[in-house]
Amino acid sequence: MNILKKVMSNVGEKIGRSKIVKNPVFLVIGLIVLVAIIVLIYFIFLKYSPIMNFKYGGYAISGKEVTENLLGSSGDEENGANKNIELTKIEEQGTIFKKLNSFFVGDKNKTEINLEYPIYINENSAIYNLSEEATLISKDFEEVSGYPNLSISEGKVYDGNNLERADGKEYIFVKTSEGIYINLQEIKLKTVVNEYTIPVNSIIAFSENGIRYYSVKNNVLVFNEIKDVDNNTNVQIVENNYTYKDLLTRLGIIKEAPQNNEQTNEGQENTANTEQSKNNEEDNSDNSNENTNEIDNNANNLENTNNTADNNQNAYVKPEVSCEEF
Repeated sequence: MNILKKVMSNVGEKIGRSKIVKNPVFLVIGLIVLVAIIVLIYFIFLKYSPIMNFKYGGYAISGKEVTENLLGSSGDEENGANKNIELTKIEEQGTIFKKLNSFFVGDKNKTEINLEYPIYINENSAIYNLSEEATLISKDFEEVSGYPNLSISEGKVYDGNNLERADGKEYIFVKTSEGIYINLQEIKLKTVVNEYTIPVNSIIAFSENGIRYYSVKNNVLVFNEIKDVDNNTNVQIVENNYTYKDLLTRLGIIKEAPQNNEQTNEGQENTANTEQSKNNEEDNSDNSNENTNEIDNNANNLENTNNTADNNQNAYVKPEVSCEEF
């Protein structure tokens, strides 16, 4: 038994030495594949890739807190001051980096920024859009697809590269993919008991039950909420006035009550049937009149015939008299 173990051990050692000596190529290939995987993981998951140098100094929004606070449950009674959010500064000519689907600023300490929202520039008097999913809404409530590298000031859109007007339209909102609005003009609201002013470039979530928004003050997003709006609340944007319900309808937040198609179709069908009945009655009346006329004509003809016969019977017949000589 011991002899067998020794023999098997010697065979195993020989096989092992033969693999090491005869197959070094596979070992090298394995090492290369392993290094390639590590490098790939680094570039995909760990490396910050610069995508642009932002030529304006400005402030960006970080994280998802803004969206969560604006669209969160209305039952959340947390103090509004606790929802204030400090903006992230972007230096002039600062680099914006990308890692996976997230964006960052900062050379040493990277801070994530949310490019679903625009960047505030020119002391927060203008905004700069880098999102591919933004939608511009004109003062006529026409929706126009936005694109990256647009700067917007006082409702006018400029090409971010050369600062020329992108078009001749005037806009009142930018809408994000989450259905949150940035107002490009000041908004004034008048409820039954209060009056409110939402500053330009605020971040707003409209709903039927109220308005939540962030306004910018000293490079801080300040949370606000208006709870006493109703359908008849007056909303003024530039020179135009709307009811709150009308504004939500124009923005597509609430839908106009559609007419009952069944009732409409039934009404149309009834109308058609009524018209058809009228036509049938008219046709029947015409046919009846024709039949009556025909009967009358036949009666008249018959009467004329009888009268003729009577006249023939009553007509005087002159006797023929002949005289013969006696």
